[in-house]
Amino acid sequence: MTTFDGSTGQYPATPDGEEWVTPSPEVEEPGVDTLEMLRQAVADQEELEPTIVDVPPGNAMRLVCSTVLESRQLNAWQRKALPPQKRHSPKLSPLDVDQGVFNSTVLINLCERVEVYNKASGQWRTVQDDEGTPLTFKDQALLRELRVIDPQAALKKLFPRDPDLIRAGQLVLAKAGWADEDEDADDADPR
Repeated sequence: MTTFDGSTGQYPATPDGEEWVTPSPEVEEPGVDTLEMLRQAVADQEELEPTIVDVPPGNAMRLVCSTVLESRQLNAWQRKALPPQKRHSPKLSPLDVDQGVFNSTVLINLCERVEVYNKASGQWRTVQDDEGTPLTFKDQALLRELRVIDPQAALKKLFPRDPDLIRAGQLVLAKAGWADEDEDADDADPR
């Protein structure tokens, strides 16, 4: 590395009295396609794993939720959980957000499938429709089976206590990188 003294306008002398040679910029090897290297680096990225949320912790049901969440979507969900008169305010206060509504929205929108534990086989089974498609809270078949009219009511039936619902939503947000993970979380498995 070469040092330039701005006060004198000169390079300092080398210990042996010779002049410094300014290094030339590094030149890429011919034939190396940096765009191809970028494409390969992006292709080699690991796909984000979904996170598993017990319903409520310790029961024989769980949600498998995506951990891919963009900031604009998170912001929209937070605004949805605000009182109506504050939804269009330029400033968003976390103290005004209804945590039950917000975390319900997170779970409803990020849930990829619902699984139940089959004690006889010792395996988790995905809740599916007649064609084998995994069901989520947005599917009428799941809502009919739970005998509820909307996804929020389905979550309320699965998470009767608000703290369990909020904790589940926060777990998904933490795995997505939007909240701190609870170090004391119980990873109880119903098996």
